[in-house]
Amino acid sequence: MSFDFKIREGNHNFGYIFRLLGEKGTTLDLVISELKETKKLSLIYSAKSILQIDESDGMLGLDFDTWNQARVSISSGTISLSLNELSKTTNIPTGKFIPQHLYFGTNQDANYFTTDVPPMTIKNVRIFNKDEQETAFWPLDKHAGDTTYDAHRKLAALAQHPKWEIDGHYCWEKKQTLTFEVYP
Repeated sequence: MSFDFKIREGNHNFGYIFRLLGEKGTTLDLVISELKETKKLSLIYSAKSILQIDESDGMLGLDFDTWNQARVSISSGTISLSLNELSKTTNIPTGKFIPQHLYFGTNQDANYFTTDVPPMTIKNVRIFNKDEQETAFWPLDKHAGDTTYDAHRKLAALAQHPKWEIDGHYCWEKKQTLTFEVYP
């Protein structure tokens, strides 16, 4: 899986970027630390941090309002996390992880409820098969209400309370009214 993201400056800039639910109650979370204090991404497997990318790794680009590309690969008992040009790999604690549901940001799953999310923008969500072939792609450049569709097979992705940036280019929002005196 890969996706592009940027963190917008806000009151809090930490939390879940995504939560991936696996079989038998396993989870894989990508969590970002408070950017104002330290720049760190953590990959957490069933509540245990298994991989981190932080400033000591020489990570570049992770800052407010800067686009970053993240990639998470799961294969043969290992998990890899890439941020821009930097990549790290570790073993899966249980030997395997079979993904079933993917949530970006907050989610209302009865068993894995998540509300701590940073103010973020995501785009270009891609899913790959075990042969690294792209099987789904959501550019997030258009939507129908709270739904957007995969470019290949038209698979629906649902969003809760989204703020679609693309709407700012199509739906004009009144910002200010100016009045001028008329001179003959």
